[in-house]
Amino acid sequence: MLWSSIDIDNDFVSAFYIRISFQDGLGIIRSVGDLAESQEVSIHSILQQPITDRMAADTVVTTEACKYSQ
Repeated sequence: MLWSSIDIDNDFVSAFYIRISFQDGLGIIRSVGDLAESQEVSIHSILQQPITDRMAADTVVTTEACKYSQ
């Protein structure tokens, strides 16, 4: 039998890709920025295609490297 002493750290550091679905309105990007700031996560980029359905829009946020727990 083989025994191993591998420690697994589930709180790894990485950049993250986050897709956010929302209903269009004023302040969506500001709210995303405020939430990132409150968790001490830096935003690397935000991508939003032109909105064709104001009730079901999407945006993508990529973060700078941060801990998964943030």
